[in-house]
Amino acid sequence: MTEHRSTFRRHLATGTYTQAVKQIPRYVATMTSLKATRNHLFVSEYLQDLYPSDDERGVVVNTPCFMLDSECDENPQTSLDLPEGQKVILAVANMQYQKKTRGLMQSLGPLSTVLEKNSDTTLLIAGQGPYQYRVEERAEALPGDIRVLGYVSEIESLYNRADIFVHFSLLDGYPSTVLEAYASRTPVVANDAVGMREQIVDGETGYLVDLDKPEELERCIGELLDSPKERERLGEQGYQYVKSNNDSEVIGSQFESYLTTFFDE
Repeated sequence: MTEHRSTFRRHLATGTYTQAVKQIPRYVATMTSLKATRNHLFVSEYLQDLYPSDDERGVVVNTPCFMLDSECDENPQTSLDLPEGQKVILAVANMQYQKKTRGLMQSLGPLSTVLEKNSDTTLLIAGQGPYQYRVEERAEALPGDIRVLGYVSEIESLYNRADIFVHFSLLDGYPSTVLEAYASRTPVVANDAVGMREQIVDGETGYLVDLDKPEELERCIGELLDSPKERERLGEQGYQYVKSNNDSEVIGSQFESYLTTFFDE
């Protein structure tokens, strides 16, 4: 329960006592559920390690990528008004959570530096939530073409339009957005943390960078923008990864095996 405890202490330190108190029932509910149930299903090894459980009772079954089963129009209906040939860096963020938004916010400075050096590139940020205004304020204060789109219904088309997908978060058990980028053959760059470590084979299906080293992020994105062949290689490797590991039939079979074991007890 490290996550709850660290969040509790952080709120106490910053004086946000109401938020600190909210962590207590969450902690109690999670611990009660773990102790009261005989079997635990986790979507990633990161979450399995985060929540203590008897090894024999904890099973990891990753989430499927349903985008593999869908078809979409490659021309997004959202009016982007981008010049012909403009490259796109895409981020899709859940701005309901502070720690998810914080990772994105931390990346905006280095990404802005990349945009300054590459005027033919635009950063699109899709997603909504109570922390969206902070992202908008930060984006407006930085140089470069950064556009916060809010909620986008035809998100598959944005993945297909993107040249690079970025995912920077401090709280993600197994982000579906990384899988969706893979399914769209869009190369992925993420911070080396939480659930992304399980999804990305560094240098093969994407790149993992240290958010505390902005120059590393800048170099990685810059090199990808300059290399269509590398983007194509990573995109294809990512697609093969998600097809092999997160296809709905693959995950369905794993879940069926888990249920069979559960009911045979």
